[in-house]
Amino acid sequence: HLAIVPERKFAVVILTNSDQGGTLIYPLLDRALSLYLDLDNPKATPVDVPQDRLQAFAGRYDSALTGAEITPGEGLLVLQAFDKGGFPTPDMPPGPPLPPVRLAFYAEDRVVGLDEPYKDARGEFLRGPDGRIAWLRVSGRLHRRVDAP
Repeated sequence: HLAIVPERKFAVVILTNSDQGGTLIYPLLDRALSLYLDLDNPKATPVDVPQDRLQAFAGRYDSALTGAEITPGEGLLVLQAFDKGGFPTPDMPPGPPLPPVRLAFYAEDRVVGLDEPYKDARGEFLRGPDGRIAWLRVSGRLHRRVDAP
């Protein structure tokens, strides 16, 4: 994660190498902003999203080592993340699937995890040139959309 505050000549980079490393990013960022700039990072406060808008985000998303299935829930999205295996050696089998995590929108195309292991972790959907959802970034990992219902 890269956060830049040009007006204060400040930048912070947070790097992790863990499936759940993204859950550390925002607490560390909050601490750095508070400690060095005496600033509070705005909280990701969930907002209501009409049920009919959620379908646009549903589908399968893929990265080199992990995948994610997004389905609409009651006013929010549900993320089912899974390990594909192959790390640290190519023959390594996939690990057990993580429990489903509810994702609530807090801004346009931006979500926050409501359940462990991604509680309070932020994510975002990125749009392609055509305006449709093309990518999901969650827990520090970027996933390309490969299938939509």
